[in-house]
Amino acid sequence: MSDVIFVEQQHLLVASDTQPQVVETVREVMVVAVADQGPPGPPGEPGPSGGDVLTITAPVAIGGHRVIAAVGDEIHYADPDDIATAQVIGLTVNAAGPGDELEVVLRGSVTNSSWSWAPGLPLYLGANGVLTQSPPSPAAAWVRVLGTALSATRILFNPLSPIATSA
Repeated sequence: MSDVIFVEQQHLLVASDTQPQVVETVREVMVVAVADQGPPGPPGEPGPSGGDVLTITAPVAIGGHRVIAAVGDEIHYADPDDIATAQVIGLTVNAAGPGDELEVVLRGSVTNSSWSWAPGLPLYLGANGVLTQSPPSPAAAWVRVLGTALSATRILFNPLSPIATSA
């Protein structure tokens, strides 16, 4: 338990022999003992792995840990050979069937125990929305760095702007 003592001192300025005038009040704080940590509060609800997450209803069967894109009013796997899929929505966290909830990470940390990334290297978009650490071929319609591998099983999904490679 801590004790805190407040000591108040007043500085006076005498304007005349009969009436003193207060110029300022100074408050000093002295901590007598260091406080102990209190008990922890109740745990909150589990949240996503970090970053921005969007929950949508899957219009079709969508695989987990795939990059999806908006093509008009439809959702497709993003693909470097299809410039129409350059409008990336995000990375799916789970697989979902038509009508099921699909969690999509827009930005942030994502962990998957089946990954085996080389830490520190960028992540690119491969065919059918699959992440890869190999840059797309020069014949690809567009290139986009989608993040960085933080460890073998954890990435930072942070899409940069797409770059069109063909006219």
